[in-house]
Amino acid sequence: MYNVFIGWSGNKPLADKLADLISQSGGMRPVVGGGVPCDMFVGAQVIDQISRCKKTILLAEDKDGMLSHNLMFEWGYVMAKFNIHDIHVFLINKSSRDLPSDLLGSWVSEISADRERESDDDIAKRIFDIFLPNAMKEEEINYFDLIDNWKQVFVNLTDDIADSNQEVFDYVFTGCMAAYYYQDYQNLRMVLNGFHVNKQTLVFVNFAKAYIDVFIDSENLTSPLLQESFFNCVQAFEMAKNRDRVYDETRELIFDILVSDVFALSCSLYLRNSDLDRDTIDHCSEVAKQNAIGVLAFIDEFEKKSPVNSTLILLLRSYIFKDVAHIYMNQYGDKENFFAYLEKSVNERKMLWQTVLAYYPRNIFLSTKFEQEYILALSEYCNYMPDSFQKTLYKKTILSKMKEWEKELVYASSLTDKIRGNISKFDS
Repeated sequence: MYNVFIGWSGNKPLADKLADLISQSGGMRPVVGGGVPCDMFVGAQVIDQISRCKKTILLAEDKDGMLSHNLMFEWGYVMAKFNIHDIHVFLINKSSRDLPSDLLGSWVSEISADRERESDDDIAKRIFDIFLPNAMKEEEINYFDLIDNWKQVFVNLTDDIADSNQEVFDYVFTGCMAAYYYQDYQNLRMVLNGFHVNKQTLVFVNFAKAYIDVFIDSENLTSPLLQESFFNCVQAFEMAKNRDRVYDETRELIFDILVSDVFALSCSLYLRNSDLDRDTIDHCSEVAKQNAIGVLAFIDEFEKKSPVNSTLILLLRSYIFKDVAHIYMNQYGDKENFFAYLEKSVNERKMLWQTVLAYYPRNIFLSTKFEQEYILALSEYCNYMPDSFQKTLYKKTILSKMKEWEKELVYASSLTDKIRGNISKFDS
């Protein structure tokens, strides 16, 4: 169930007739643009209406020989906001050749209507019959697009517009991945605490809570996972492993990736405790290794099924390779496998950073995060490389970046010192 915005020009009764048909379809709720403004600016109301919708229909019909300015405003706004596949423009007795060049990329259907013989009911039915099959097509989701747009995804969750099992899965899965980079785990956890979902989705939401708790309880992976936290999380992970499979094949595969990944991670964090007995160490080490290796097999399968998610796959592999490397070194003292997986992690992190720079150029925050993680991995890798010309180049790159970031730290430190000085005078 999701909202469909209907923008119109010249004929609101036609928009209302179409809205009636959409309401009866059972899968969508229509939101007809306009109405009595609840804001001093009409545009603010329309923007609010559009922001609550997943798809858009624009009914472009002449009014006194021209399209209304309101429709053109809505048209431009939805093109900036929505994926092009979620916008469907119906040109009523107009040709796409008449469109301004900026709108030629729109997905349009030309409707030739005989106004003397056809009623609004007839025309609305023809439009609905064209729109419905396209609306029902499930576009393959690029999950990194959601990570890139995490702030809006989070708003969608808090606005409680995630009405389907799949939408809940997609948004919460995105949160599990994105909250680490945006440092949003506490906020996401609070939202999930208030989530009311059906039984099918409850297993995934409970798993997501446990997933987030691993990061919160370990202070973002910097501290050991204590026994109580570890056992509570493991219980949720075991339930997730033995779950009924209610999603489509691709989503279930993503679920398997998350479960095995965090299972391995939580075991590794628990192993940082210094008071564990030998049997516990051996058992947790083996569980961590088997789950981490299992993740890589799941990712390979995911790559075959969903090529559109190539950037997400780079992200997954970059840190799974690192986790596997550290399991081999810390638990088994296996330097050969440690170095091999660490090298793979460095290569994936570099590719991830460069891919985000190329395809998500506006998200400076994420590209900076991925560059930092690449340099961090590279600095660790250099400690185990044999001396070579390549190692010398890597060291120069790392030192150059360090100097750049140290300058930023000096500025930030100076800024905070000045603010702290001002704060100290507040009550004086």
